[in-house]
Amino acid sequence: MGITVSKRTKISSSAFVVLALILSGCASSNSDTSSSASGTDLVCANKKVTFVSTGKAGDKSVYDDMISNGLDASKAELGADTQYVEALDPAVFETTLTNAANAGANVIVSTFLDMSKPLATVAAKFPDIHFIQIYGMPNDPVIPNLRTVSFRYDEATYLSGILAGQVTSSNILGYEAGMFVPGINTDFNAFKSAATSVNPKIKVLPGDVGSFSDDGKAKEVVANLYAKGADIVQGDGPVVGHIQAAIDKNKYAIMGAPGLVSMSPKNVMGVTFIYFGKAMFNAISDACGDGFTGGHIATGVADGTTGFYVPEEFLAAGDPAVVAKVEAAMDSVAKAEEDIKSGAIVVPVNNDNP
Repeated sequence: MGITVSKRTKISSSAFVVLALILSGCASSNSDTSSSASGTDLVCANKKVTFVSTGKAGDKSVYDDMISNGLDASKAELGADTQYVEALDPAVFETTLTNAANAGANVIVSTFLDMSKPLATVAAKFPDIHFIQIYGMPNDPVIPNLRTVSFRYDEATYLSGILAGQVTSSNILGYEAGMFVPGINTDFNAFKSAATSVNPKIKVLPGDVGSFSDDGKAKEVVANLYAKGADIVQGDGPVVGHIQAAIDKNKYAIMGAPGLVSMSPKNVMGVTFIYFGKAMFNAISDACGDGFTGGHIATGVADGTTGFYVPEEFLAAGDPAVVAKVEAAMDSVAKAEEDIKSGAIVVPVNNDNP
């Protein structure tokens, strides 16, 4: 199911957008859980599902989302016997995956691009085990027992562009990128395409931070976009610096970290999100079934794994005149969302540089 944008839509803060992953540490830690669900109708009954996480539990962000709404949900709702393992150093990725395979896993899930080569290597050695890579790119040739999953975040930025294009007073929008690489170029172009479709006068200014973790630099870049006339900036990079700049300049941010709306509810106009946990749950369900196939899936708004919403906090705390414009634009955002789901709108994949 997708997310319906309405005048009082609020999405759980467990969904977070990750644009880069910082790996740290070198140790692995294991914790086993036994399935509390039972019944032959559960697709993962009598199946062992191991999540090899490349980040730490307790981050209150992407990894906790995948643990709670992916791994734990597969235990509770699908009957899986689950295991959680951390592999925080790329040097141990392949060994950790191999150990999980030798320990009897039927399904092994891991995450992000640094795991691409280790997963491909280990999957080839264990053809009877189903492997899943959340946030991965297609393999060529296809590995029959390895499925990679990517996210149409550009569909989310398309929806935010529909809103921003109608709400802006200056007809200038900004786009903060950690780096303008092909995937983020696609997000930028979707945002720009949507904004100009509802307001042909719109200009969208790109801001390249050059880092996915430097909030100080992000604050400078976003402040510069505001200084050039942008009144709303879509974020695709460091979030804290982005919001700090919006606070300082009394402008508006659309960003991908629901948990940070509280930094300044009156300035955070919207949230573009990815539900990593839901995508993991869906992939595990498929992997436990008889019809599992390898290859690549790009999941998005139609699957309910990416989307956009306006926080209730903004509707309550924002400038009343701006809130009125946001509320007036919500029906068109909801219509665009439904059109993406039905296929009436196909957001083009355009990775041209801004």
